This record gives sequence, C-alpha cells and structure tokens, in this order.
Amino acid sequence: MRPATNFRVCLGVWFCLILAAAATAQDVPDPAQDVPGPAAQDVPDPAVPATDLPAPAASCVVVEIYLAPRDDLKRSPSEISRLGHDQFERERIREVRTPLQYLGVVVRPGEVLIADPKLEFEDWGKCFALKRDGSRTPLTPSGLLPGAAGILLTGDAAGLPAPVDFAADAVPKIGDTLRGVWIWRRLDRIVVSLRDAVLEGGSDGEIFARSPFPYGALLLDAEGRPVGVGIDGWLYREGEGTGNFVARDLLTAPAIPWDEWGKSLAKAREKIATSLVRVKLEYRLPAKADGYSRNTEHSDTTGYAVAIGGGRAFLPVDPGFEKLRRLKRVVAIRGEGADVTEIEGKYLGSYRDLEGVLLEFGEIEGLTPAEIGVEGPVERNGLVLRAEPERKFGRDEVRVRHSRYEGDLIRQERGEELRSSVIDPVTKPGRMILDLEGRLRAVVTREKFPEAGAGGVHDASVRRRFYPPRARIFWCGELLPYWTEAVAKFDERAQPRSRLEAKRGVWLGIEFQYLNEGLAREMKLQGPTRDGELGILVSHVYVNSPAARLGLREGDIVLHVLEEGKGETERKELLRPTSYRWRSAYGSWGRSSGFPSRKNELVSLLTGLGEGKKVVLTWLRDGVEQVAEVTLERSPADFSSAPKWECEELGLTVRDLTYEVRAYYRLPAAFEGVIVVNVESGTPGEVAEVYPSDILTLVNGEAVKDVVTFRATVTKLLGAKVPSLTFFAKRLTGTRFLEVRPNGEREENGEAENE
Repeated sequence: MRPATNFRVCLGVWFCLILAAAATAQDVPDPAQDVPGPAAQDVPDPAVPATDLPAPAASCVVVEIYLAPRDDLKRSPSEISRLGHDQFERERIREVRTPLQYLGVVVRPGEVLIADPKLEFEDWGKCFALKRDGSRTPLTPSGLLPGAAGILLTGDAAGLPAPVDFAADAVPKIGDTLRGVWIWRRLDRIVVSLRDAVLEGGSDGEIFARSPFPYGALLLDAEGRPVGVGIDGWLYREGEGTGNFVARDLLTAPAIPWDEWGKSLAKAREKIATSLVRVKLEYRLPAKADGYSRNTEHSDTTGYAVAIGGGRAFLPVDPGFEKLRRLKRVVAIRGEGADVTEIEGKYLGSYRDLEGVLLEFGEIEGLTPAEIGVEGPVERNGLVLRAEPERKFGRDEVRVRHSRYEGDLIRQERGEELRSSVIDPVTKPGRMILDLEGRLRAVVTREKFPEAGAGGVHDASVRRRFYPPRARIFWCGELLPYWTEAVAKFDERAQPRSRLEAKRGVWLGIEFQYLNEGLAREMKLQGPTRDGELGILVSHVYVNSPAARLGLREGDIVLHVLEEGKGETERKELLRPTSYRWRSAYGSWGRSSGFPSRKNELVSLLTGLGEGKKVVLTWLRDGVEQVAEVTLERSPADFSSAPKWECEELGLTVRDLTYEVRAYYRLPAAFEGVIVVNVESGTPGEVAEVYPSDILTLVNGEAVKDVVTFRATVTKLLGAKVPSLTFFAKRLTGTRFLEVRPNGEREENGEAENE
C-alpha cells in the first residue's frame, strides 16, 4: 500500500506544478502585442495605510522594457554556461519574454524619467508604462541625460498620469529628511512603497551620500513637496552647481536626442575599431616544462592593443616578467579566415607601476592611431563610452556602450592610499573609455603592487595572493608619460632573454662551503655562527667579481645579507641546509664535469633580490664582524650557460671557456680555446679518444678562440672532405695531439711534452 500511496502523492504534486506553470505562462505578455496589464489594485506597502499615500505618488508608473531579439548574441549552451550570472540572466529574460521593470516618474506631459538601465542601444525593444489603474501606454526612448544617469521616454500624454509639480525652489541639505515614493509590480498587483531617510554625507554646501532609495524613486521633503528623483546609487550636489537628483537640475539639463545618440555610438565604434589590433605574444617553453605547464601557465598571451602613433601600440595586459623573459615572438594578426596574415612586431618593454606592454609594429595597412584626449577625468556622473574588443564567432568585434563615471574615491586600505576610479559596470582590464566624439580618454588596467608590501610582506607570491592588484581607470593624461618616456618607466626584469641568458643568475663571485659544528669549534666561532649553523666559509674569490671589489678573502665567513632600506628583522641569514641535492652539469644522468653548479642557495637568494639592487653584506674576518654595501650584478656566462655547439659528424659537444673553468685549470685570462663537454658513444670523437674536459686550442694548426671560430674551422674542413682533423688538446697537466677521422678509423695519438 505504501508504494501506491507515494505514487499518488507524487502524481498529485506534479499535476499541481503543471497547473501553476500554465497559469504563470498565461501572465507573461507578448511584447509584440499591446496586452492590458494586471487588474487595477491600489495596494500600498503593508506598513503604510492607504489614506497616508502622498498625492505625488499618482505620477509614478512602472516602466516595462522588452529586450529586442539580437541574432549576434545567440550562443550555444556550452557558451551560455560560461557567460556569468549577469549575461546568463539576460539570455534567460529573452527566452521567457519577461520585461525588465524600472521605476518611472512623469516629469512633463507625455514624458517619463527612469534611471539609466545602461542597456546597449541595440537591446532596446518595446516599452510600456504601467499605471496604478492597470492600464498600459506604449513608450519610446527620446533622450539621454548627459550629466545624470537618466533616460527620458515619451508616450501619449492622455494615457499617462499628470506630471509631478516639483517645488522649483526646494534644494535638500545635509540632515534633511527625505521620503522616497515608488510603485512596483509584485505578481499581479501594483504596490506603492514609502521610505523615510535622513540625508547624510558630504560637507557644508556639498552633498555626497549613498542613496537609501531604489533607482527612480520620487523624493519628497519633510513638507511632502516633490523635490527630485533618485536615479542613481549616489546622491550628490556640489554647492550651487548641478547635481544628480534635485528636480531643477534634472529638468533644466539638455538631453541628447535618441536618434543622434545611436548615430554617435555607431560612429565611435567605427572610429575606435580602426585603432585596435589583435596581437599575440609567443613564449619559449622552459627547459623542464612538463605536460601540465605546457597547457597552462606557459601558454601564449593574446589581446587587443591600441595604436598610439609612431608605429607603436599599447597592450593593457601584463603576462609577468617571468614569462616576458621567455618571449620569443610578437605578431599582429590581421584579417579573417583564409586571409589571416601575421605581421612581425618588436617588444619594447613592460612597466613597473601598471600592467601594460608597449609594442612596435611600424606602419600597418588599415591601422590608424587613436585620437587621444588628455583633458583628464570627466565630470562626476558624466556620460562616457565603454569600448570592449572581443573575438566572437571567428571575427574581431568591438562592443561600444555608454556608462557613467562616478568619480575618484580616495580610501585608506591596509595603511596605503589607493585611488580607484569607479565606473558602472565594474571595470575590467582591457576595456577602453571614449568620449562622445570617439576619442580615447582612458584605458582600464591594473596597478602593480608596490615592491614594499603592506605589513612588511615582501614575497611577490604572497603579495599577489593576499593583496592582488586592483583594476582602475588610467586616463590618457596619466598614460602619456608611459608612452613618451617609456624607457624610464620600464621594468628592467621584464626583458626577453635567450635560453642561455636565462640560466645566468646574480652572483657575488665566490666559491664557498657551509659551516658545521666541527669547523665552528676549530675556528672558535661557536657563538657568532650558532655552533656552525649560520654562515658560509669563502674558499675562493673570483677576479673582477663584486666580492673581489668588496675585499672579501678566502677564510672569511659571510653571515647574512640585508637589502638596502629594509629593517634588521628582514635580513636574509645564510643557514646550513638540512639536506643536499646532487647536481650535475649533465643533468640527472651522465658524467660529471667536475665543476660545481652555479645554481646554489646563495645565487638563488641574490637572484631573487634582483640585479642592480644594493645590499649590505655582513661577514667575519678573524672573529671580527665587518659590514659593507655592494651592488648586485648578473654573473658572466658559466659552464651551464656558455655558448655551445654540437658537431654530429664527430660526436662532440664543446663550450666556451668560462671563469670557473679557468679557475679550475689555473688558466690565464688570455688563454683561448673550447672545452669538450660530451662525447657520443660510437662516434669518431670517441674512437679518437677525445674525453670530456679536454680543452681544444688548435684544429689542423688553426687557433681556436671560442665556439664560433671552432665551428667555422671544423665546418670548413668537413666541407673540404679532409681525411682527418688534428686537435691539439690540453688534458689536466699534459697536452696531446688527437687525430679524428670522420670515417671513424682509429690512429695512434702522440703525446707532447708538458708546457
């Protein structure tokens, strides 16, 4: 019995839901037809008796706006799922044909004022005014207020309520009590609501307060006189100037005719589209990139750059200096489909203070520099255009819609003063702000977090996680120095490097070993070194290195490093690591070269501080602590980063002689040659008994200066098809003649006297 009972209950529930859905579907009007509104009901807010409704409430209406169908906004279900909440809701509204509802006030005969819904021009469909008696009157947009966030709609005056009789001489002040009146549709009823609030915010003669009323509410003073319309989220009035809610300011402001507004948008869209170009930054993959990293953090960067004149373009994104160091290629992409062309460009630099990249492409056909306005920010709540380039359906498009500039807000946050130019909708990096003539006035990008983080946080990864940079509007007046004096604004770290240059770190110019308890006891330095836990013992100082210029000697003990301008609590101590990792110049496998790896803990620490930084070094000499300042430098090429060449015919890989190789073999600075780093098995080089670490100085009697001359000489001899190549090699304390036959036959090698 229980399963049957449950089945009947479920069936009844489903039946009720179907009936409710059918009833709801009947209430949804068709914008294509003039369907009468709901039954006439005068239902006030439950907290307000019907007898207390003010007379001006009769001039309030509910404005219904149906969005026009647009083929260019059709999307697949998978795309809709990625649109975000706002765009998804807009698509849903189109599907169920539900109108957007706004509060309206009849301000003149046949003219209704509503808060600016900030819809795109093409989104405006049919509009209706819904009165308290249930009747509906068609409306059409007629004007856009440039200085306040309002839209004017016109309709048949006979079908609209009588206009509000505003008190022309009434101007609210700080501390006054305002009453908001509005009507709205709740299911099948028209509801009238009231709310009282004290106007707070601003200073003497100035009002700047967050509005406590819904957008479009009619505002009454304490005497019940209509004094304005709250069409914005902020109520402001600057002294005797204009504001955005006082009636006499709103009604005297000239409106932009709707048809002219549509033409202005189309003209601005066409104008900015000719100044934008889609660019792609391609990067070289790291040497040890795995499959996951190849598809994520090491992917190419694409975006839209704006031409600023002189063959240059500004891209308002920042991939980060780590990726820009691996930059391989910059291209501008023009055309669509089979006619796509890629134009090679040049990377000029990335900025320290803001996220942006400056590129150079020269003259590109069809690309014109943007007309730039440097007048500074527009007036508060001023009308601006927001251009958003995007790639949709395989083609480049620019969406241009209007927005309102709400002004600069100065606020204290985490002990820092941050300025944020607020604009509605929320700022998004890559968008561009235009004036009504289509001139570029601003670019939206992010401010980079300063080097000294809040609360003493200096680690870049920690700052990015807990204190991310904020997007804000950079006016062209602010950006002009970044475009005209770019070199002084560039981040020195964000310069492309070759794969070999990327291996070079910042050095001090010493070889060292970590202390231990036994060494500290033998040197009687248990206290300053904390029983051998703190400090590194200098075993060699390279010539012409920062350490040599500082005066460090063998036997000194370096304790810690402090970046200039930082407190003593932020110094970096050189501690003995708890574990050691085996490193080899040949990777995880292969024969060791005998030269210590340059990638030790000290080099990693100094590289993290950065080239060109000044640091204070503290060390012990004969038990006496010494302190000196040194400027960090990038190390010269070492064994792992020196130029190399692999000769497949002979099976040899050689590199230039570097500073640590010369120190290891005690070679003078003028000594020239190349060092063998690898010999492939079964090749002519192995047959001739060429060994890794051999230093080659002559090839068939010709001097070898470096890898370049060695490659040129060997390539020339192999091209001449000589039967053999004779190398003069230095091996440890002796020298040898090595005869290498490209055909692989072995010859006896003679050994020369040690020189």
